[in-house]
This record gives sequence, structure tokens and C-alpha cells, in this order.
Amino acid sequence: MWSNRCSIFILALLVASGAVKVSGRLPRILPESLAEGDEGVTVRGDCEFKVNGDLNDPAPLFSRHNSYEIIVPDPTDTVRLVNGELLDMFCPGVGFAAPFVNRWQVTATCLQNKYFLVDDLIYPFANFSCTAWPIFTALRSGKDCNGGTDLVQVGFEVEDGGFLQSYELCHDAEAEATRYVHHVLYPSSYDYQHGVARPNFLELDFYGGRDVNTKYTQVQQNITISNILGLDASPYFNFSDDRILSRGHMIAKTDQIFGAAQHTTFLFINVAPQWQTFNGGNWEKVETSVRKFVADRNLTTDCYTGTWGVSTLPDVDGIERELYLDFDENNNGLIPVPKIYFRVVIDRVTREGIVLIGINNPYLTLEQIQKDYILCQDIGHQLSWLTWYKEDLHEGYSYACSVEDFIEVVKDLPLEDLHTNGILGLDDVTTVEPSTTESSTTTEEPSSTTSTEIPSTTDTTPSSTSVSSTTEEPSSSTASPTTELPTSTVISTTEPPTSTVTSTTKPPTSTVASTTEQPTSTVTSTTEPPTSTVTPTTEPPTSTVTSTTEPSSSTTLEPTSTTSSSTTSQPTLSTEESTSTSPTSTSTSSPPVTTANPIANPCRFSTNGDLKDPAPLLTPQGALSWLLPDESGLYTVEEGSSIDLHCTGALVSPFNRYTALSARCVGDQLYEAEGQLVNIRGFVCQSWPTYAAVRSGQSCAGGTDVVHIGFDVAAGFLSHVELCYDQQEQISRYARYELTPANVAYQKGVAQPGYLRGDFYSGEDVNVLYDQSHQLDAFSTALGLDASQYFDSTKDLYLTRGQLAARLDFVHSSAQRATHFYVNAVPQWRSINIGNWLAVESSLKQFVADEALNVSVHAGSYDISTLPNSQGVQTPLYLNAETKQLPVAKILYRIVIDQESRKGVVLIVVNNPHITLTETLEDYVICEDVGAQIDWLDWDKANLQKGYSYACSVEDFIEVVKDLPTDQLQTTGILGLTDQILDNEVCSFKVNGDLKDPAPLFVVRSELGHARYLEPNQEGVVQLKHGEALEFHCINSFSGPFSGYTFVNSTCWQQQSILAMGSLYQLQDFVCTSWPTYTARRSGRPCNGGTDLLEVGFQLSSSSSDDFLQTYDVCHDELSEVTRYVHHVLYPGSDQYQRSVSRPSFIPGDFYGGKDVNTLYTQVQQNITVSEILGMDASPYFNTTGNVYLARGHLSAKTDFVFGAAQKASFFFVNAAPQWQTFNGGNWERIEDSVRKFVADENITVDCYTGTWGVSTLPDVNGIGRELYLDFDENNNGLIPVPKLYFRVIIDRESRNGIVLLGVNNPHATIEQIEEEYIICQDIGAQLSWVSWTKEDLKKGYSYACTVEDFTAVVKDLPLQDLFVDGVLGV
Repeated sequence: MWSNRCSIFILALLVASGAVKVSGRLPRILPESLAEGDEGVTVRGDCEFKVNGDLNDPAPLFSRHNSYEIIVPDPTDTVRLVNGELLDMFCPGVGFAAPFVNRWQVTATCLQNKYFLVDDLIYPFANFSCTAWPIFTALRSGKDCNGGTDLVQVGFEVEDGGFLQSYELCHDAEAEATRYVHHVLYPSSYDYQHGVARPNFLELDFYGGRDVNTKYTQVQQNITISNILGLDASPYFNFSDDRILSRGHMIAKTDQIFGAAQHTTFLFINVAPQWQTFNGGNWEKVETSVRKFVADRNLTTDCYTGTWGVSTLPDVDGIERELYLDFDENNNGLIPVPKIYFRVVIDRVTREGIVLIGINNPYLTLEQIQKDYILCQDIGHQLSWLTWYKEDLHEGYSYACSVEDFIEVVKDLPLEDLHTNGILGLDDVTTVEPSTTESSTTTEEPSSTTSTEIPSTTDTTPSSTSVSSTTEEPSSSTASPTTELPTSTVISTTEPPTSTVTSTTKPPTSTVASTTEQPTSTVTSTTEPPTSTVTPTTEPPTSTVTSTTEPSSSTTLEPTSTTSSSTTSQPTLSTEESTSTSPTSTSTSSPPVTTANPIANPCRFSTNGDLKDPAPLLTPQGALSWLLPDESGLYTVEEGSSIDLHCTGALVSPFNRYTALSARCVGDQLYEAEGQLVNIRGFVCQSWPTYAAVRSGQSCAGGTDVVHIGFDVAAGFLSHVELCYDQQEQISRYARYELTPANVAYQKGVAQPGYLRGDFYSGEDVNVLYDQSHQLDAFSTALGLDASQYFDSTKDLYLTRGQLAARLDFVHSSAQRATHFYVNAVPQWRSINIGNWLAVESSLKQFVADEALNVSVHAGSYDISTLPNSQGVQTPLYLNAETKQLPVAKILYRIVIDQESRKGVVLIVVNNPHITLTETLEDYVICEDVGAQIDWLDWDKANLQKGYSYACSVEDFIEVVKDLPTDQLQTTGILGLTDQILDNEVCSFKVNGDLKDPAPLFVVRSELGHARYLEPNQEGVVQLKHGEALEFHCINSFSGPFSGYTFVNSTCWQQQSILAMGSLYQLQDFVCTSWPTYTARRSGRPCNGGTDLLEVGFQLSSSSSDDFLQTYDVCHDELSEVTRYVHHVLYPGSDQYQRSVSRPSFIPGDFYGGKDVNTLYTQVQQNITVSEILGMDASPYFNTTGNVYLARGHLSAKTDFVFGAAQKASFFFVNAAPQWQTFNGGNWERIEDSVRKFVADENITVDCYTGTWGVSTLPDVNGIGRELYLDFDENNNGLIPVPKLYFRVIIDRESRNGIVLLGVNNPHATIEQIEEEYIICQDIGAQLSWVSWTKEDLKKGYSYACTVEDFTAVVKDLPLQDLFVDGVLGV
């Protein structure tokens, strides 16, 4: 105990004795004392701790300072830090245990061994422990993924919005299936932390709140599968033999190194139902073998682990049925039992890959497997490093394929990231090119030696400092060559972990490039977080890295520390060859650095894969502006040209005396800098370049300060983003930056650091203001009510730090990190941040690249969002309600102006998911929306939860928004409008097939503004010209995007695209919550034979100006309760009426004195009524099976109307009369159908007057004919008479020719009675070949035809003034 105390006391004295701190801008060349590490902590000695043995569980998360990546140990299970290096530790959600209680983040300085300095006090490593295991989360990113609805990031949210990612996955929320999980395996992954207890699986905010764990229980899975198969599935389950469905991990628990990260794998979205025989059999062997292979070969690999297909078992009838653990309300399967599991493994350096596949069904035969389950050519027998029982059906039949073969079948993967240069791990692949001698050790212990003695004929590489990037294979030691060849050049690597120097023979005139990955393989992109999407796949296919060898590393330095390097006669170098010429485009940076012309021997490197992080900042030589690649992410430096590289601290050895360098391309992918020849990966900063937000001293419109975000390097300030900041409201009005085609090739997988406050929020903890619990309190206080209704993390309904200048709008990794200032963020609802705001960001970058533009961007926020308080008054929202600071923006916008044409556009996203569409259009759309004319925006424009979005001209926008440098925003037109000529475009849809019911009313207007139906053509297709107006009416309410609206005005755009409210919608977006409500109203006009001329249709507006869509007229006699006639119009398209529209019940409206008319029509009641009339049992006149009963006989037929809503409006009792069903379904139906077809065939429009005449009779008990009625009044006057005749008058509107078709409504009448009493005009029916009736069939209803003149000479209850004709129609 005394010894320990003494040691700590001595260390404390040494620390207190004084340490020189370097602040401000560093010179280009550091003083020798700084280069040798005289600054910082004076205690000598490095720190290290073992993953197994040294952690005090529950251990915190470890990350090199400001990297925001989970640290990766070296292959010896050891994390190493150099003296003075900073280590960030996190306990998110739980906090640290004593002595750091009430802290969630601790940054410690390495002293020596296992002692660290925190707040000027020394602590042993064992003091760093959390109160419980850190809390992890799964965040929807808003990005698409193949086969899924959400790309989800799993990891840890830390203070100030930082995120430490463990892995990412592609989840399909609709099928509740995860398509794939992406994570990274390192050599140290094989030595994962042991003994970490398995937590329970969590649903988080997936699966709709259901208890998924229950679905996996043995009892429930047996019940579910028994129901699927229709038999007792118990024989398929045997617990003692592991024949059960388990929660099968995709990323295995033991694929993660540290305990906290292992816990993150226990999410249901990271598992699928897997037969335990397979889970604990070959699949476990695949997982273990891959980890060991990666460690043995010293590789860093991207793994994509997923499932494909759905397993089946035979049902009771022997039919194969797909297996699921659950079903939705429509009986769609959820949580499928996969057909196969697979793991794609790709080495980051060589881009070689392999796919390992296992079959998840122990009940298949070998024949079934070979027939249906082998997706690609099996090369599994060539992989001796796999310890599987490959063809054991119980363990899970397994095989392997090339990546190319596999993705020909399986498409639910990030295919753009899966390009490979060969097959990984084949037994017959040679590890050395014939001309190269190699020696390596994959588990070599780290060495503290800083230089390697080589015979005089061998060049040695100066030792270099390792980078504190956590994704590289970390080690602070210098690897020593295991084989010394006097005639060979030592090629060493800057990749720190247990790097082995690989010796290669160097021909006199060229550098030998190894074609295969050595055990000392370097990580291609060291900033790739373990769980983010791998980016080397974005390298242009024409630039292939065939070998990467780096200067060997010595010790990892604290940012301002340096370590002396050994001197060499000539530098060793990294060799990288491009196997083919890559097409390039002219860089946006200053010439002559890059060129689009063919170059004999240029230097090329890619944004993704070729830079080693923390990479220096790149600028053209002598210019303090960003050096940009072409749109494919490729930099091309002409031979003899130079680029400048900048760090805010020192570079790693051999440049550890420099904060900046000029590097000249000398060809063969080599650069000369300060007498050294190195590959581009040899230029690495000791730590991430630090960024700053600096007030310029100038004011701006709407703000108090112009602020510049950038990097203070030796050459000056490298500006990044310009902001207009308002100190009073603590909000930025706008951020200004530029976009070029290069920005689409941004560096992928950069970690998400925490946000910096700078000196802008004195006395306030902005991080606390963004806390979700604080948001709820602030809103509740401001609104005077419980605001929890507005927050739901499962739907991303909470406020996040919404960036103005988006991190992915910048190419370089450091430039992306520099966007993480609070002054570059505004409170934005997260559903909108990952919704349409992200869509605008991504679409704009791609548009700029596609059109080869250079644009200026002013991204900002305007006004303040409101919500109603307890009194219903709209109240402004702030994160700091007390000081009225950090307002919640009303809208966010991007003003984009092309620098060449000066055309511009403003892209706007509403920042309030809690308002209606009406409120949005009234209060949040501040300029004329031209968004429908922009076809390159991949937004869900009118989705309120994702942020209603629109676009305006710059001129319109700045008429409203004044907090802008308007002198910089002059434009010559609108940027990005589609050049498609739409004048000749038409909108068209089929009445049958294209509508989604309950469909609205489709209304057009006459020249006088009267509403009328939109009519289809003879083929049943509705057509409108581009720009023609179309109204949609629901009377009640729309569903979907127009919820709350009763009508929507629109215009035709093209095809089935409709422009409404400034946005383009598809026809099927217009759906009502219920069928439009119809009405029958008295017009106050008389009619022949009736008391009222009724109008039946739809009341479109209740305003003072009557707006009624009339469907048909009815001449009704309310005294005798009889309809004399109904008038409607038939068009050529009427025969293409909407099929399968359900029949509603008939309704009386406000007619019939409130009687139950429906009861009067029932078969029982009509028998009783007729029996009373005849004074006898009338049952012989009725025969239900023979359709001999009185039906509700339509006058205007349901199918005379095209659209469903109009058809339903025909179901008024005033549009019906008692009609014998034999006649109704017989000749009368033939007449209706024939007339519609005739009108279509002749392409005419006709007026139809359909009515009844007379009263049918039957003989009473005395043989006297008695008139038939369904009811009587108090004076015994008959009501609702049974008509003698039905008739239809048809008059062609153009020719004025007409015809009358009549039918006898009495199947009990004899032919003699008919000829005597029912033929009222001369029959010319024999001359009508187009009527498909059985004309003289008494049961079907004897029928005939007359001229209009003959008919109206007898029947007067018609609008006779409208029935003049010029001839006979259809003869």
C-alpha cells in the first residue's frame, strides 16, 4: 500500500512541476523541443489496459479523444496510449460510479501504466466504471436501404449529440424482418471481452409495441406453426435435441469486443427465428471461424450478415407453407423464419470477398437443398479455415460463394458497397507474388523500438507516430521485419497494430507491388466507424489499389507531442498502383493540381479508401481553399504538381516536426515532401484537426455576428462555413457555403462527434436544453398543458439538433466534423430532420453533380413554430422558454444559386409535424410553390410528419424573409425546373382499375361555373389536358394526405399525376374516409303530374352561392307517393360504369311522411297488403324462388351512372317503384343495358326520361280487377302504386331523334289483357335490332317501342316542352 501511495505522490509532484501548453496557431515547423515531446505531461511512460482482466465492469465506452469511435485494441487484446494522450470515456444513460458520480463523460490523460490524470488528480484505471451497463439505442437514419424501410444505426447517444456506433442494419418495418446487418471485424475481434452476461432482448420502438419475446417462446411458436400447417406441429419441435426456433443473432454478441457493445446486439431487429441446431451448429462455427481468420490474417473486414427467403414446412395436405412467428390484421406474415442465413465478408484493403451461407431448416432433404436452396456456385470446399460440418443437415447444410455470384440472386444488400477484386480466403490463392519475398507474423507482440537496423544495402523507413483513429488496428509499437534480406527494400506500414514489416524485392527500375494482402495488411479507411457503411466501395472502378504498405509506427502521441524518428539514407515508401486509367473531371480547386486531361504518370487517390484518418486538410499549393476531387471522389495530381497538407497539430513521423507540408507528385502514386517519398496514406495528423467558430466582428441582416467556422492552420484560417448568428435569440439565421459536383463523393463513415458550444452560450448548458425531458417541460410550461401529446420517440417526434450546413454536404472527414457546432444547428423535429430535410440535402447534392454546377447555398431558418396553448391560442415555442432563446424554427430553407447562370431556387421544409394541411398552407407556405415543376427532388412533399415541403423562386422568398444578404441573392430565373414540355401532356385514368374507393366526386366546371361530372370516353378512360382543372369532393373528409379536407382543387399534370396545393400527387392519393353523402332536395319548380321537381345529387358547398352537383331530376307526386318520371343523361362512356360498387340501402330522404317505406316493400308485407286489396290470400301471385315478387325497381338505373358515388345516389325511394322482379331482372334490365350500349356504339349523348304509367291490377275474390298499392292513407287512398307500365324516352341531343321503350309490369297479365289494356301506342319494336330483349315474353315483361309523338299523345306526365323530336331514333 505504501509503495502505491509513494508512486502516486511522486507522479503528482512530477505533474505539478509544470507542463508547457501550446495554444493558438502553430507554426509550420515546430521547435525541436516540441517535436521531441517536451510539452505536455512530463511523466514518462505509456499506458495500456487489457480487454480481459483490466476492465472494471460495467465498464464505460472508450474512445480516443474526440474521435467518437469505440476504441479498437491491438491483436494482443490490449489498448495502448502514449504518455499525454487523451482518452474519452462514456457512461451514457447511467453515469459513472464513484469517484465520478453525476458525470456521463470523463476525459483522462495517460500518465503511465494504468494511471490517468482527470481534473489535475491522478486515478488508477480501475476507478473508471459505470453504475450500470451503458444504455444503447437504435436510431432510424432516414436513409433508404435495399429491401428495407429503415437504415438503422445502433449505438450510444452521448452528450452534445455525439453518437458512438456499434453497427447498422437494414430493417423492413412492414414485414418485421431485418435484411442485413453491417459491422466491422478487426484482428482484435477474436479476443472479445469474455464473461459478459447476456441481457434480455429488447424491441425498443420497433414492432408496434408488441411483446416479441412471447412470439419466440417454445409454446407460442408451436401454436403459431400448428395454425399455419393446419396440424399439430409438435413433431417438429424437440427441446432436448435443440429442435426449436431461437433468437438467431446476425451480428453475434462475440463479434463485438467490449461488453457494452456486446449488449447492443440484443435487439430483436438484430435477430431472426433460427433453428437452434443450426444456431449452435454450423452458424456458430462460421462466426468463430471468420473471427479467427480475420485475426490470423491480420485483416479488417466489413461483414454484412443477413437472411433471405422464408422457410417452409408441409401442411396437412402436403403443401409447403411459409413459416412466420406472427401475422398482421390482414393475415400477412410477420417475423419470417428465414430460408438461409448468410455472411458477406470483404477485406477492406484487397477488396477480396467471400459469402458464407447456411440453411435454416433441419427438416429438408439433401435433394430439396440441392434443388431449391443452393443460390450460387459452391466453393466452400476450398476454405480449409472454416471448421464447419459443411453438409451436416442437422447442424445446418452450409456452403460458400463468390460475392458476385451471390448478389446476382440476393439484392437486399448495399450492392454499391459490395464490389470485390477477388475471392477471399481460398486455399489455392498464393500469398506472395512470385518476385516478392515475404515474411510475416500475425500476432507479433508490440515493440517499443523506434527504428530497425537493416544491413547497409537495405533502406529503412523512419519510424512514425500512430494515429489515434479507433478504427485502425491500434498499436503504439514499431513492427520489426521477421526476415532481413540484404538486397530487398523494407516496406513497413503505418498501421499500428502488430504490424509486420513485409520485405519485398525491389527491381532496379520499378517498385514491386504485392498483389495479395499480407498479414500486415493495412486498413483502407481508418475513420470508418465499426458500424457504419463501408465506403471503400465508392472508389472509382478504374483506380484499384493493388498494395498498400506504410511507414511503420512507433508511438502514438498526444496531439502536441512528438517522438523523434530514426534517420535514414533514403525513405522507404508506400506503393500503390492504379491498374487502369481513371477518368477524371476538372477539379474545382486551383490549377495545376488536378487535370481532366490524360496524364502520363499522375498520382491518384480516392476520397473513400485511400486517405488515412485523421487525414490532413488538403488545399491546392499556395492557396488556402479546399482541394476537391471529381464527382466520383477521385483526386488526380499531375506529375510534378504539388498539393498542400495541413494539420492543426503535428503530423505523424517522419513529419512530426511539421504542421503543414507541400507534397509533390513524382509519379507511381508517390509524393515527395521534405526529402521523404511516401504514399498519400503516409500523410496523417497526430490527432483530428481542431476546428473553430470565430466571430468576424461584422454584423449581418437579422443577426449580431458573422461567424466563420474553419481551421486555424499555419498558413492562416481555412474557412469552411459562414454563419449569421443572433446572440440575443441564440439562433443562426443562415449558414453560407458552396456545393460542387465533388460534394456528392463525400467521405463515408465519418463518426458523429458531439456539438461544440464555442463561446456563444455563456452560462447555459445547451446540451441540457436539447434533452427530451427538458423539451417536454419547456413546452408544457409555455403551453400551460401536458405537452406529452406532442412527443413520441417511437415516431421520431422530438427536437434534435438540425444542421443548417449539413455534415454530408462536405467532402473531407474533418470538414464534416466541423459542422458539429451548436451555432450551425437549430431545434428541428427529428421526423423532419431525417425526413424531407434529409431528402432535400441528398437530392440537391446529386442534382449539382448531375448538372455539373457550382452553387452557393444559404441554409437557414425563419420565424417561430407555434402550438395552441390551453386556451387555444397559438404560442411560440422555444427550447429556453424563460429567456425566449433557441426558438423552434417555423421553416428551414436552402437558397441555391448557380454561380454561372445566376439562376436560383429556394427549397423549404416546414418544421412542425403537429399542424394540419390547412394550417400549413395558410400559415407556413410563404411564397408561390413551384415544387411540382422540379423533378429531381426525392421528397415526400406533402407528408406532414416528414415536413411539408415546397419550392419558390428566390425573388418571391426574399420578399418575405429579410434576414438575408439580399444583395448576394439576385437571380436571373428559377434553377432546376424541369425542361419537359408539358403542353401536350394528358392525364388519364381508367374508371375500372385506377380508382381507390371510396373515391371522391370528380368534378369539372362549365363556362358558367356549374358543377358537372367528369365523363370517360367510350373505352372507360378519363382524359384531361395538362393544366385543366379538376375538383375532388368528399363532402365529408378525405383520408391520407388531405385528411381534414372536404374538397381539393387541382389541375392535371401528366399521366396520373395531379397538381394540388403546390404538390404533385397520384390519383390514388385522393380517397375519402367514406362515400360522399348524397341528397334529394325540392327545387320549388312544378312538373307535369307531380307536386315537386326534385333534384338528386351532392351539395358541394353550403355557402350562400348554391353549389350543387346534380345527378338526376325527379318529378314526384307527394300526395300519391308516386314518381312520374326521372330525367338523367347518358353519355358514350356511360357503358363503362364503375363495376363492383356495393349497393347501399334505399333511403326515403325527407319524403313519405317519415314512414318506413322499406318495410312496405318486404315480401311478407306486400303479400299482406295485396291480400287485403283482393280480399283473398294473394300468396299464389308470389313465388320467391321464381322471382315473382315486387322489387324496388330503379327508374334511373344504378349502372346508368359512371362513378361509384353517383351510383349510390340512385338509391332513393323516389327513384323507384314497385316492379315485379321477373320484369326487373328480365326485359327491363335488357332495355337498360341495350340503351347504354347503343349510346356508346353511336357515340351520342341522350336525355333519358324514365317513368311509370297507370296502376297494375289483379282480380279480387269476385274476379274484379283491383289496382295494386303498397300503402294507403287515412282516407284509404292508394299510395306507392304498382305501375302498369315502365317506360324510357330517349332523345339524342344532337339530332333530336327519339324513341320510347316500354315494358308491361305484370307477369300475371294475359296476352289478351296486354293487347287490350297495356299497348298504348303503335309498336315499332320489331325495327330495333339493337335492343337485346325477349320482346313478347310475358314473364320477363312484354315489351314494345313507340315514337315519342305517339307516346306523348297518351302519357302527359312528362316535360312535354322538352320532348319535341325530329325523327325516330335507332330504327
